[in-house]
Formats: sequence, C-alpha cells, structure tokens
Amino acid sequence: MLSLKTQSEENLCKVEKACRICNQEELEIVLDLGRQPLANALISKTKHGEPVRVFPLILVRCAICGCLQIPVTVNPAMLFGEYLYFSSYADALVKSASDLSEQLIDRFNIGPNDLVVDLGSNDGYLLQFYKAAQIPVLGVEPAENVATVAKEKRGIPTLVEYFSESVAKYIRTRYGSASIIHANNVIAHLANLHSFVEGMRILLRRSGAIVVEVAYVKDMIKTGAFDLIYHEHLCYYSLNTLQLLFQKHSLEVFDAEHIPAHGGSLRIYAGHPGEHKQTAGFLDIERDEKASGLDGPLFYKQFGDRVVALRRSLKSTLLGLRQDGLRIVAYGAAAKATVLLNFFHLDERTLLYVVDRNPEKQGKMLPGTNLEICPVGRIKADKPEVILITAWNYADEIMFQLSSYKMQGGIFVIPLPVLRIVK
Repeated sequence: MLSLKTQSEENLCKVEKACRICNQEELEIVLDLGRQPLANALISKTKHGEPVRVFPLILVRCAICGCLQIPVTVNPAMLFGEYLYFSSYADALVKSASDLSEQLIDRFNIGPNDLVVDLGSNDGYLLQFYKAAQIPVLGVEPAENVATVAKEKRGIPTLVEYFSESVAKYIRTRYGSASIIHANNVIAHLANLHSFVEGMRILLRRSGAIVVEVAYVKDMIKTGAFDLIYHEHLCYYSLNTLQLLFQKHSLEVFDAEHIPAHGGSLRIYAGHPGEHKQTAGFLDIERDEKASGLDGPLFYKQFGDRVVALRRSLKSTLLGLRQDGLRIVAYGAAAKATVLLNFFHLDERTLLYVVDRNPEKQGKMLPGTNLEICPVGRIKADKPEVILITAWNYADEIMFQLSSYKMQGGIFVIPLPVLRIVK
C-alpha cells in the first residue's frame, strides 16, 4: 500500500501493515494528504531555509473493525521530545477542564483519600482544579519542557514518562490506585496503544472511572476537518471502535457524551466490568452511530472529494482578496494550521505571517510554509485587512478577542466546517 522513499525515512518511521486495534491487514485508503512535515515541528529562524523532513500522510480505514488510522508511525522522540503545545493558552479548554473536574468530584464523590491521574497532562491545566479542591493528583507527561511548567508554575507532581503497563505498576506501588484517570486528546497519539489501555486497567481502582476525550470521527468526516489528520494522530475514533479497544483489555465503556471541543469531540467513561450502569447518553450515541452508518464504508466515500473542493474554494477566495490588494495573515500556529496550509499550498505568496498567543512558538517558522509566527499584538500594529483563522475550532473565541479589529473593518475568513467570511 505504501513504501518509504529513503533509508533516512526508514530510520525515522515505519509503516504499519495491520490495524492498530484488531491487528487485521485489511486497510483501505480514505484520503491521501501527500508528504507533510511534522505538524508541531516548528522551525527556529537559525535553521530557516534548511530542508524540512516530510513523511507520507495517508488516512486509511480498517475494513474489519472500522477504525480510521494513519499507517505511518514516526519515532515518538521526534514528535514529543520538545513539545510546544500548552493547553493553558486555550481559554475554552481551561474552562472545560474546570467544569469537568467539578462534575466528576460530585458525580464520583472524589475527596482527599482519592487519587486523580492525568495521562498526557500537559502543563497541568486540568489537574490544577483537583489540586485546588485538596485532592491528590499526579500527571504523566512525556514532554519534559511542558512537564516542567506543570511542576514549577502549578505545583503539579508530574512523571516525565510515556505511560505504559510498567509505568502503571510503578504508580500503583508508589501512589496507590487511581479513582479517576483522565486521558484527554492523548489516546489518538499512541504507538503503544494496547500497553497504554492495559496500563489504565492496572492502575484503575475497582470502583474508579477512566475519562477519555477524543476528536470524534463522525464530526471530522461530516465537517471535512481533514486538518485533524497529522502524524501525531495515529487513530480517529468512534464510540464503537473505542468499545472494541477497551473490551480487548477487560474494560467496559458505560457513558458517552458529544462535546464541542476541537470542532466536535467524544468523551467516554470506562471502568471495570459490572461496576457502572450504562447510561442513556451512551445508548443514544450507540444508536446514532448505527443509524448514520458510521462504521460502514459509504460514510467516508465523499470525504476526499469534499476536502479537495474546500481547497479549491478557499484558495480562490484568498486569491480574490489578494487581487483586491488586501493583506492576509493567519491566526493560529497549531498543528492543524501546518496540515491545512501545506495541503492547500498556502505560504508566503498568499499570507504575510501567522500569529499565535503562545510565546514558545513566537519567532519560529511554520514548517513547509516560510511563514514566521508572531505575537497577536502584531495585528494591532500592522492592521492587515484579512485574518484567516486556521484555529477555526476557536473562531468565536478569537473573534471576540479581536472585536475591536472587526469594528475597524477587519475581515475574518473561517475555512471549516463551512467556508465563510465574517465582516
């Protein structure tokens, strides 16, 4: 199905021939995004102009269990060794974390004798709320630079590790079993998928709950959100595929809810078999998936055509604005911006630069685009006429932050889920 071009590529990544969940070799191509740079591998100015490593980025679907995935696994050290995504810069995400922690403390009666563990804990954006409620917490975060922020800025004890069965046993021995285990937007990233889920089973208290959030594959396909597909995201889940995965490790999904995060996400709750009753929310989503044909091939048939049509219409829109003499910048240097701009071939010929609130990204270059990442304040200084919101899942938040820009005649272009212009 897919071969790597060079010896260098073979040393840095490998191609999986079998499904990551069911291990069957029945993978069908859904969308080919070509060869792309690593989405979060921002480039320092000192290395600007040097060749950028690119890897095949192809979305495939398992014909047996229905799981969407990418078959190329890049060395995790290249992806997560120095990570520049800090969750605390997304106000909506922090608010959601605060609300969720409050709900779970009440729902599962969590108190000072419990332990809450967050896998892929980032900068402590979630655990800070449990800590404030006097509940013992532990983060597990493989990116040392991000874990340092959690420890030093928020006082969150954090293991710098890739979570696995062995790490789970270590935590259980040293800290005890966990009453709540969070894994928000991390399970899609895992090359050691089965070791990770088995580790959660090992660490979880008998009556405890695992809370997992993933970008929902149904929303991704229906909205055309191809920019969620990048080398860090190895799998794209439905409720059905998550159930299959957890069942393989003697865990039972008992609740599910559809949430707005990241353009549409799925939050599921799992536990040891028989410990929790399946909820109406779980049953509703299960029925909806069956009714919509989510786990059948026809649901994905027009996805590629929709993405190609969006590329054509967005490029035409931006070209028209440029021909009118308007200057365009992009807002958001997240991974989705790298994917969108590279696949659409939007670079310094169309855009002036990218802005982002994260100071760790500012001064670097977005890979494959020759675009510098600048502070948001540069918009106020330069007054560009058009802003392309590549962080479209936070479009409302961004437009609110830039309400004075809009009042002064600024134009926003939002590419997804439907291309629109806001004046």
